[in-house]
Amino acid sequence: MPWSEAVRLTRVLSDDPTSRIAAAAHDWDRPWSFEWAAIVDLFDLTHQVNADKRNKPKPYPRPWRDPNARRRGRTNLNRDEVIAILNAHGHAIGGSPHG
Repeated sequence: MPWSEAVRLTRVLSDDPTSRIAAAAHDWDRPWSFEWAAIVDLFDLTHQVNADKRNKPKPYPRPWRDPNARRRGRTNLNRDEVIAILNAHGHAIGGSPHG
């Protein structure tokens, strides 16, 4: 197979949400289909309508990250280096792991 065909096939797979290549490229937990997304939305809607007003049900987990959720980044720094950087920027963080 020539390289140009391999590149075209990879582009097609990266646009298909049911492929593992697309899931890896978009940093999803797993692949998904449009049918799955529609069914999960209907499940969440049905669950919310029939749930008690005081207890709001949690939505079914999606493979992609919630854009409103707090994200914690990854770093190669150790804990002491991170604390030193945060303290340099005005945060008062202690050096012990428990306090």
